[in-house]
Amino acid sequence: MTTAERARQIAREQLEIAGHAEADVEAPSRQRSAWVVHARDGDTEFNVHINSASGRARLVQLS
Repeated sequence: MTTAERARQIAREQLEIAGHAEADVEAPSRQRSAWVVHARDGDTEFNVHINSASGRARLVQLS
C-alpha cells in the first residue's frame, strides 16, 4: 500500500519525467483507490493519480 509520503515522491518523479521538475507539489489527497497529488508549474496545473495498491501513476495536465 502506498503512503502519502510515497505518493508525493512518485508524483515528483512523474513530473520530473514530464519536464516539470520545478513544479510545486501539494499534499496528497487520499481517494477510494488512489492518491491524487495536485501540482503547479507556472500557469500549468497537473493532477498525478497514483493507484494506492500498485503505485502505478498517471499524470494529467489540467491547464
